[in-house]
Amino acid sequence: MENNLLSIIIFAPLAGAAINWLVGRRVRNERFIGTIACGAIAISTIVAFYLALNPQGALRTEVPVLDHIWTWLRVGTFHADFALA
Repeated sequence: MENNLLSIIIFAPLAGAAINWLVGRRVRNERFIGTIACGAIAISTIVAFYLALNPQGALRTEVPVLDHIWTWLRVGTFHADFALA
């Protein structure tokens, strides 16, 4: 089953770390940095629970949840894809 929300689990904490690295050094406010970090992890957790527990989720179906992000390399019949499963 194809689902584009799967990449949010990986990229939300990465985006939070990038925001804290770029903006947090200038702001130097622990409350701001903590809010960004906890918010990114909360978003990732909520999406993970949603994908696992919804009626067509990973825990209730036999088909794996997939997210094809891009094809990195294609030579003849060989495909090297960047995907999450």
